[in-house]
Amino acid sequence: MHVCRFIIFFFLLTVSACDTQGRYTQEEKEYIASNEITWAAESSLYPIIFLDNKGTIDGITKDYLELISKKSGLRFKLVSVVQSKQEVVELLRNEKIDLATTLKPSPERVFATFSRPYIDSDMVMLKRISVPKTVGISRGYAVGIFLRNTRQDLQISEFETDEIGFRALMNDEIDSVVMNEISAKALLRKYNKKYDGSEISYDYLASFAVRKDNTILLHILDKAITDITREEQLEILRKWL
Repeated sequence: MHVCRFIIFFFLLTVSACDTQGRYTQEEKEYIASNEITWAAESSLYPIIFLDNKGTIDGITKDYLELISKKSGLRFKLVSVVQSKQEVVELLRNEKIDLATTLKPSPERVFATFSRPYIDSDMVMLKRISVPKTVGISRGYAVGIFLRNTRQDLQISEFETDEIGFRALMNDEIDSVVMNEISAKALLRKYNKKYDGSEISYDYLASFAVRKDNTILLHILDKAITDITREEQLEILRKWL
């Protein structure tokens, strides 16, 4: 597996962080001043978003939200910590939160609209045998649809989190597991394990999702994401990988 890719927005080089606030419309500024953006976090998507041993949410996504807040003035309020991505999706669908993180557009998510990606990582398959017959995926991930359409040779098992699926692999309950390369590298290091890994032809593009009726928040997020410099992205990368 090669080094994980992070989205680099080449046009950032033309954007000055000094005039960030000037890029927002009056309507957007009023929205920023008068709204607190509620969001939910997955507890076990290490190191992208997770609950640390102090009971605090941490990870790459949290770092991005802090940068977005700094650049835009948006205020974020964490209102729920859940086990799985599907629970986050349902909270957004049912209008319990304003913002969902680490999501990718899919046909089932027509109720949401998506920001520019803030993470781009390969998806990889970790294997304990050379020709796997079973594969684990996390419930609610769009890659599950891809695998069902392209890998009819595999029997798919769903788990609540990448880490639970990884432990099933360690316990020989499944032959392989598919997850983003960032999480795969972190779990291999955490459990001091080695498995053969191969890329699959599917990218993990993590975006923020908002309800379709909240286009003003989407525009603010996109502007803030484009104002994140390459150096700031690399600083996050070095911190976690």
